[in-house]
Amino acid sequence: NHETRLGREVGGHGVEPVYSIQLTDASTLMENAAPLLDLEPDAVVMWGAPTDAVALLGLLRDAGWTGQFAYRFADEAARQGLLTDEMGAGMLGVTSWSYGYPASGSQIFLNDYLTTFGRVPGAQAAAGYDGVWYLRSVIRAVGVRPADILDGLRSGAPQDLVGGTLRPTDFGDGDLIRTAMVYRLRPGGGSE
Repeated sequence: NHETRLGREVGGHGVEPVYSIQLTDASTLMENAAPLLDLEPDAVVMWGAPTDAVALLGLLRDAGWTGQFAYRFADEAARQGLLTDEMGAGMLGVTSWSYGYPASGSQIFLNDYLTTFGRVPGAQAAAGYDGVWYLRSVIRAVGVRPADILDGLRSGAPQDLVGGTLRPTDFGDGDLIRTAMVYRLRPGGGSE
């Protein structure tokens, strides 16, 4: 079950979950979250819809809780206007790519995307760009025969692209990269 898996994952780092909420829908989230207020946890980790994360954080902050809130889609919630800069300041998020990633390829992609589409790209846009760019490089190297392309995708040389270094030979299963970027929302907006 999720609680056991979460406990196992973080337990090796000296962290022990003290309360877990697992719901099939968010209709009872607030009533199930009430015990958190009595526990006064150092951190709350949320996995769910952005509106639910913002509602939970609002409940906690309104009650005076000052702990660390982590939500996987923190930057998306902020960009959608669901999360104010003030409420989101210091929130942790995780993604496969963040517009705050300072690598030069990432910043070039960000600027090109902003110029072309007039909005900040998300992780899926960056992954799509990297995938197409890598496919292009393989086709240029091996030609257009499907079997050669497949082999080239699985055995190609590492390439530094938007989301980091693609290393298909490290995985052997078709994955090009396995990256998680943890970021913190800054006061006034944006991430670091």
